[in-house]
Amino acid sequence: MNTKNDVIIIRVRDLELHRKYFRDLQFEVVDMSETQFMARFNDKVIGVIKAPKGQREHPVVQGNGIEIWLSVADIKSHYERAKAAGVKITIDFDNRGYGPVGDYGTVSPEGFQFFFSQPKP
Repeated sequence: MNTKNDVIIIRVRDLELHRKYFRDLQFEVVDMSETQFMARFNDKVIGVIKAPKGQREHPVVQGNGIEIWLSVADIKSHYERAKAAGVKITIDFDNRGYGPVGDYGTVSPEGFQFFFSQPKP
């Protein structure tokens, strides 16, 4: 099954904080308009859209209950660069069985949880 065109969309209050977050995680940030951008990492795409006014307090907008897992080629290097950039690390690098080399977790400025692991070579 080809999943290279899968896109995850999140709605956020602060686009600028999320642009920095994704750049710090080594994503390419591509502005689509004043109210949205795409964050690309290899074949992964996260669409980030400014939440409409009036939806600020909706829990889904704040990322509650959402976990997004992504694979990277060099997990240890990815972790070290994210940590050095000041990304909030919620689960330190370790090998908990989600990837043969290790994994770690982060949280976006508005509570979306992103986890990274490395697949088998």
